[in-house]
Amino acid sequence: MGFFSDLWSGIKSVAGQVYDAVRKPVDFIAGAGEHLKKIPVIGNALSTFASPLTNLAKTVQGGLNTAKDVAEVGKAIGLQRGGMVPMKKTYQA
Repeated sequence: MGFFSDLWSGIKSVAGQVYDAVRKPVDFIAGAGEHLKKIPVIGNALSTFASPLTNLAKTVQGGLNTAKDVAEVGKAIGLQRGGMVPMKKTYQA
């Protein structure tokens, strides 16, 4: 059982690092449109030009939020503990 426990811990660790590495630039790009609008004279034009990219980043943010919610539900129902699942007794002794 130790192998699978170690494997699951490694998967969670890598997934957490990937999530953190992806989340920061996505948040930056998603918020860029609002910052571009604040630039005098050309801000609205730049914001309009960048809107497809910022909209895509906002969609990715939604997907990352969903992945985080699924992971939290998994923790809430006890999947993080691992271990053997007791088999149901199907015969009469």
